[in-house]
Amino acid sequence: MLIRTPLIATICALLALGHSHAVAAEASPTRLLYDILDGDKRVGQLEVSLQPSPQGLIARQRGQLELRRMMLTAKLEQTVEERWQGQSLLALSSETRSDVAVGESKKSLAVRRETSGALRATVDGKSHDLPPDALPLSIWSGRTLTEGPHFNLTTGELIELKANASANAKSDPPQIVRYEGEECRHQRFESVNGSKRSTVAAWLGRDDIVCRLSIAFGRDLLTYVRRPAP
Repeated sequence: MLIRTPLIATICALLALGHSHAVAAEASPTRLLYDILDGDKRVGQLEVSLQPSPQGLIARQRGQLELRRMMLTAKLEQTVEERWQGQSLLALSSETRSDVAVGESKKSLAVRRETSGALRATVDGKSHDLPPDALPLSIWSGRTLTEGPHFNLTTGELIELKANASANAKSDPPQIVRYEGEECRHQRFESVNGSKRSTVAAWLGRDDIVCRLSIAFGRDLLTYVRRPAP
């Protein structure tokens, strides 16, 4: 049984953000690597691989994250596979395992596009419909960082992404981020899931690939930083 604490709510929300989206396979790296930072400390990593398929593209990701707060340690592991045809999501499956102190929780999510065009999500045997234009909220691809409906990759819950008007305020200038010598452009959004809100700041490079992404949940701030693939 998973202990529900602010730490666990944060860690689950962080990897609930998606990690892949359909981009042209020939225009994108086949492997992307990110370090996950809690402040200046590395606490995890994310690996994304892209594979062309007869239907379009298969995107696979594996993420591991370990956070410590006071006397608690929380661990989360997640694997995701997405199948895309152009900009249309055909199917998605994810396995998420979270562990804190004395308890462990596992969740399985499957999303499929039906012949009618509708998206249907099934979590641990229970199904519900998603808006047909809902997207997984991507950590690495700017093409899913747009206003509109998204879904949580752990629970299939609906998440609304809204542009944050304060992104261009002079009192809140964005940090300048460069990847391989190129300056990455800045975007900022608010993620809304019922009463849960977080701020997502992303820096996008060539082909809309995320160079850096920060997620603020209350007092917690985690950052994904792209590093060169070996």
